[in-house]
Amino acid sequence: MMRPTRRLACGLALSLAALLPAFGHGSWPPEHGGTMGDALDEISHEYVFDKGGLRVYLSDHGSPAELPGDATGKLWRTRGGKTQEFGLKNAGGYLQAKSVALQPGDLIESRVDFTKRRHSNSQLKIGAEHLR
Repeated sequence: MMRPTRRLACGLALSLAALLPAFGHGSWPPEHGGTMGDALDEISHEYVFDKGGLRVYLSDHGSPAELPGDATGKLWRTRGGKTQEFGLKNAGGYLQAKSVALQPGDLIESRVDFTKRRHSNSQLKIGAEHLR
């Protein structure tokens, strides 16, 4: 039978080990006044909302990610169970989607396609605070 101190130590070690993946990519602050999406890979997506659209800035562990000239992407907005797709155009330093109307409760997901079959995905549930 395990002693109480060892049991506590094992419990703490397992708890900390469960948190390590969350710190692997880091929680990087937005650099352009936007909101960071939930990164689904190594690249973080910052969503900057403006009238009639949004911009997506990419970062890799807190530093701007290289965005090749031929990088493209897609944005999906899910509202009320219906999904609509929008193109993300490379605007030099960020990707832009125009004519995207967003409201609280929408779920947006973005995918950026780089060269060499590499891509990056992120998602964000829109709240009222994102659209001020």
